[in-house]
Amino acid sequence: MFYGHSLEDCLIYQARSKNKNWLQRPAGYTKKVGAERAEKTKDMNLKEFQDRALKEVKAYLGHLTEWRDKAARNPELEIPFDIKAWEKAEVGRNYLPKKDGLSRPLPVFCLKIPTGGGKTFLAVKTTDLVHSIYLKRQNGLVVWIVPTLQIYRQTLQRFFSKISLAHR
Repeated sequence: MFYGHSLEDCLIYQARSKNKNWLQRPAGYTKKVGAERAEKTKDMNLKEFQDRALKEVKAYLGHLTEWRDKAARNPELEIPFDIKAWEKAEVGRNYLPKKDGLSRPLPVFCLKIPTGGGKTFLAVKTTDLVHSIYLKRQNGLVVWIVPTLQIYRQTLQRFFSKISLAHR
């Protein structure tokens, strides 16, 4: 998720906090400890539903890239590439098209994952897939929004302990 930069190098901004010490690593964290934790989780196997979800995301992003490129080559056709990609991916759920401020298609999708199903992990992996398959780059801004300070701290702790998973 942090593409070429360690988490320590990335700017994480918590809007609700005016405390200058707003980025606090989990207790006992050092770069060495983080690397050891990352090494332990490196060979973590995906659960069946996680693997299936990521395969569906990859397929959709592949179709999305293909249709976006077709639309770019033929702008006079005004191809709704996000809708075409969703149909081609055969997701089996309705697609709700969105537009950006310039009225261009803004592809969106949602992963529904059960409690304890690794939502944070899948979000990081999905962000990596979006950047590598659809955007064709390994950098970019990711805004991570969580509803509570507790979830923010939990998520940050997981990023520190599993940072290498984003680069698998």
